[in-house]
Parts: sequence; C-alpha cells; structure tokens
Amino acid sequence: MQILIVTHGELAAGFKDAAEVIFGEVKGITTIGLHSGESVEAFGEKIYETLAGYDENESVLIFADLLSASPYNQSVLSVNKLDAKRAENVRLIAGASLPMVLEGINQQLLGSDLEAAVNELKNYTISDDYVWKKSVVEESDDDDDF
Repeated sequence: MQILIVTHGELAAGFKDAAEVIFGEVKGITTIGLHSGESVEAFGEKIYETLAGYDENESVLIFADLLSASPYNQSVLSVNKLDAKRAENVRLIAGASLPMVLEGINQQLLGSDLEAAVNELKNYTISDDYVWKKSVVEESDDDDDF
C-alpha cells in the first residue's frame, strides 16, 4: 500500500518527517505540498502523475489536510482521470492529522488491505464524509424500458 500526503505548504513533508522521528525511515510515502503562488492545475498534475506512476494493482491511501480545499479537490480530479482499475484501489481521507498519518503507516507496515486500513482510519475522521472513493455509475439504455 502506498501513502500519498497532499497539503497546503510543507505540512505534508512535516507529517513524513515526524513519522520518521517515530518509526525511523518510512517507505512508500510520497508528499506533495501546494505552495504560495503555485498553479493549482500544476499541483493537480503532480498528484495525477504520482498516482499514475504507482503499480496499477497497488492500493493507495491519500491523506489531504482539508475537506473540499485545493489539495483534496485536485486529488479527486486526479483519481477521476485514472482508469477504473487504478481508481478502485484509491481512497482519499480528509482532515489529515499526525495520529491519522501514523495509523496509516501502521496499517501499511501490518500489510492491511485497503478496506481494513480505511476502517481503522475512520476512527480519526470527523465523519464518514471525510472518506472518499470513486463511485462507478452504470449507464443504462433508457430505450429498453419501452
């Protein structure tokens, strides 16, 4: 399981740095910060390129600092650009905190599957609305109803 942390400024790097103080070297964690004056679209492209670069069978946890803010929104847009197989293995969790990130790393170290990890991480969210996954809407042929 890969972990991607997306935040405003250097907060993402700070989470990773703090985790390394606690756990030692951590692997499978990428951080991307949106910096003052940076184009939101360029930031989103960094997120997309990171996600597209992971093995298509690998699950990914994305931690974003704020619900519905630019890092969160660009993550949603990036996941939506992925093919269905890749996108089904990604979960986005908003309201990132150090305890939440540490639990994500713990789940990674335990080798937990994505759903088990997300169920544990829900304990660190305000509500289930803070956990997002791409939903697949089946298209129907309305002409068949007649």
